[in-house]
Order: sequence, then C-alpha cells, then structure tokens
Amino acid sequence: MSQFAVIIFGDQAKANEASRVLTELQADNSLVLFSQAVIAKDLAGTVSLMAPASGGAVGSAVSGLASRLIGVPVGGHGDLSDAGVLDSFCQEAADALKPGATAIVAEISEDRLGPLNTQMHALGGQVLRSCNSDSEGDEIAKQTARQIANIERLNAEYVRAPQDADKPGETPVDAVTLAPDERASNQSIVKANAEARSAKLSQACGLTKDALG
Repeated sequence: MSQFAVIIFGDQAKANEASRVLTELQADNSLVLFSQAVIAKDLAGTVSLMAPASGGAVGSAVSGLASRLIGVPVGGHGDLSDAGVLDSFCQEAADALKPGATAIVAEISEDRLGPLNTQMHALGGQVLRSCNSDSEGDEIAKQTARQIANIERLNAEYVRAPQDADKPGETPVDAVTLAPDERASNQSIVKANAEARSAKLSQACGLTKDALG
C-alpha cells in the first residue's frame, strides 16, 4: 500500500541531495518510489514547484498533493481523496513548511520506516507521512493487543471447558431416549472430548505466551 511522505529541509541543496538518496533507497529495495516532486517556500511565504534533482516525471497523485500545498486548485492533478490523503495531513505539512524551507513530496511504499528515517534525518530532514497510524510501533502495539486478547480468550475457554463437560446441557438432546448405561457412556465421551479440548487450549495458550515472550 502506497502512502505520501513530505520531507522538509532548511534549504534546497539538502532537498536535492535527499531526492537523489530516495532513488538510491529504491535501487537497494529499501522502499518503492512511485513519484516525487520538490516544492520550496520563499521568505515571503510563496510556495513553488521545483524539478526534483533526480529528474523523471511527476505522478498525478504527487502533483495533486504538491499543488494542494502550493495553494493551487487540485483539479486535473489527481484525486487526493482516492489517494488516501487527509485534510489533516495536508494541513500538518503546510504548517511544517516554514518560509525559506524546501520539501520533497513523494509517493512511496515501504515495509520498514527505518531506512528512510535514518537517511533523511542524517540530512537534517523532517519526515511526515500520510499514514502515521500505520507506523511500525503502532502496528506492533496492535499485534500485541490482539495476541493478549487471544490469550485471555484461550484462558477463559481453558477454565470453562472442564465445567462445561459436567453440565447436563452438554449431553445431546436425543440421549434422553437412551438406556442408563448408554447415557453414561455418552456422557463419558462428551467429558473426554471436553478434556481433550481443554488440553489443546492449554497447549495453544502456552505457545502463544512463548511467542510473545
């Protein structure tokens, strides 16, 4: 899934260098770079579109976001709603782009945040992403929460399984027509199945805890 990155620098020279670094990150498979553009805000506060140092065509989605940050109507420059760009992200990027600053606007896809962050921070850049909620830390937190919830569910079923085996309701309805010895045999089977399920749940719970540990 692609997202937008706006990387802000104090001057155009750093932004041009960072533009070249982005293409290098794509070359070594650290990320996928779909398109990029460079915008600059002069001391009077006017934002203009510059050509990226790496050259290449500017994609419609990136052109649309750049136009939005410049303050030009987006019509004909891609649908930012379809591209997943939120008004709040555009506002955050516009506020961060101070007079005299230059920014790279890029559409990227990345499995890890580290390579881009490391390279851009080394050049003095500030990295803003349109999908901050999908950052590595947040994703790990989500996965951990799901695993904890699963452990709690397994624990609850493990505790409940032996009790359920002794409930009359666990005996099939048609068992009431069976002879006493047949009914006892049927109940034994149900209880054995419940105990087997309990053992499996206990094992699964232990494996999940080991994975989290």
